[in-house]
Amino acid sequence: MIVVAVVVLLGYCYSIAQTSAYNAYKEFQVKRSTLRFFVQKKEWKKADSLLKTLENKYGRAPLLEKLQNKYQKQKEERTSILEALAAQYYKQRKVIKAAPLYRELIELAPNNLFFHLRYASCLEAQNQNSLALSIYHKILSQYPDYSDTLMLKYIYLLKKEEKYEEALQIIMAQKKKAIFLLNCTKKF
Repeated sequence: MIVVAVVVLLGYCYSIAQTSAYNAYKEFQVKRSTLRFFVQKKEWKKADSLLKTLENKYGRAPLLEKLQNKYQKQKEERTSILEALAAQYYKQRKVIKAAPLYRELIELAPNNLFFHLRYASCLEAQNQNSLALSIYHKILSQYPDYSDTLMLKYIYLLKKEEKYEEALQIIMAQKKKAIFLLNCTKKF
């Protein structure tokens, strides 16, 4: 009788394990399909988030690597297309059309300094100086010796926004360059 009970119990445990494995498999299939949907619809943030979730839960399975490679390739293609289009608008001085493209490029490639600079330049051309100032400030705080031209643009915008004290503080903080910067800003 005890043997029969143990066999029944083991069978029940095996049945639960099979059901659990089947449910996990089904869950994976649903998430994988959802990921494919996000990639096809070019919903990059959602795809990226779901891909990280799948990697954390299931590891780097070959299927996930294939999907990630496909996703990365499409993301890179989108970035290069947007970059070319934004550059064309920028060269044609159509900054109203270029600005949102550069904003999207920043979302796709947040570490690309060039996209930040172009976006700020577009904002400056549209007289959205406070937004341009915040971008220039962020760049200069991360890369204090990036370029004198950027520093001059920043100081010029501060003067344009009548933030004279802040402009003067920045100029004086650049002890070696102070005289040069003062002379250059007088021309504006």
